[in-house]
Amino acid sequence: MFGEKKTTNKEVKWIVTFADLITLLFCFFVYLSLFNKPQVDLKTGFIVTETTINTLTERLPENVVGSLDSMKGEFYEIRGPFEAKLETLIGQKNTSLYKTQILIESVAEGKVDEFTGVLKVGIMINEKVEEDLRIPLFFAGNARRGPVDPELCTEDGLTRNSEELQEFDYITGTEVAIIPQGGQESFFPICVINDDLYESPEEILVQIGKLRGDVERGNFVTRSIFIQDDEPIPSVSFEIERRNLFKGIANITASISPISGVKTEIPLRFAGTAKENMDFQFRDGSTIMIVPYTEKGTVELEVIQDDVPLYATRTLVVQMDDDSIRNAEVGGISRQINTIIGAQEMKDCSGINRFLREN
Repeated sequence: MFGEKKTTNKEVKWIVTFADLITLLFCFFVYLSLFNKPQVDLKTGFIVTETTINTLTERLPENVVGSLDSMKGEFYEIRGPFEAKLETLIGQKNTSLYKTQILIESVAEGKVDEFTGVLKVGIMINEKVEEDLRIPLFFAGNARRGPVDPELCTEDGLTRNSEELQEFDYITGTEVAIIPQGGQESFFPICVINDDLYESPEEILVQIGKLRGDVERGNFVTRSIFIQDDEPIPSVSFEIERRNLFKGIANITASISPISGVKTEIPLRFAGTAKENMDFQFRDGSTIMIVPYTEKGTVELEVIQDDVPLYATRTLVVQMDDDSIRNAEVGGISRQINTIIGAQEMKDCSGINRFLREN
């Protein structure tokens, strides 16, 4: 390629060869690479859910979102097949434009059964590393994390399970993952502690921390993993099946077996001849709460019998509301019969009249 440049006193001729073009292109791509660092991500699966579609409806064209319906409920363990299916449904152009948004909203929650013992969490980079790459890790969520101990938590699981570990839900062997030189993938173990408590699913939130050097965090740097409990649901039962009550404060107590790791709520229903706010009232609501790691829960019942003749009776039947109990099921005694004894001495006719009307 020839060209010339005229100046005031002389004419300069220049020539650009094919080799020069190659050199320029190489320099251009090297320049671009300075702004495109290798990216580190956590390995995760992908699934399109109703939530995914609702979220993307506000951001993406209608025809693109509509095409995702056929993928709903299908789980993809890795990214490649998910992207291939996207390209089939929405075309190559739309995939290149929208795949990152779709992938981010389709990240699947991880699950691990409590009895499994260990979960290997994968981590990857999109280019081979020239030297060992250290990746800091952070852990959050409502699952209780124990000590960091590489000898106790290995890729094969816990090497021992002592009583002091029972207060935790999981432990880790490290807080720094390492991708070895020349590699693109690695993993680190999370050891799940199997206890005897019934518990609701607990979340472990894993996050890649700040990276140093010529690498950066990718789009998938946070992953939620839920520990699935394997214990049977506990049962609840009244301690007393039948009793007499007099004027004053009485407790209605329910026990739980075995002890639970979550709060248990037992709403109560009433029947019988006793009338609420006339013969009895609950001081702090009519739901028994059993807090985690305790055996019993109680509500206070105030018996009001000022205008009822001495030895006249009312019946208060207290029953557990089976359909509304949370984190437990009905056990042995779900119905308690309370006979309320009157307290009014027969000095006038007011209490006697009420007694005669109702009986």
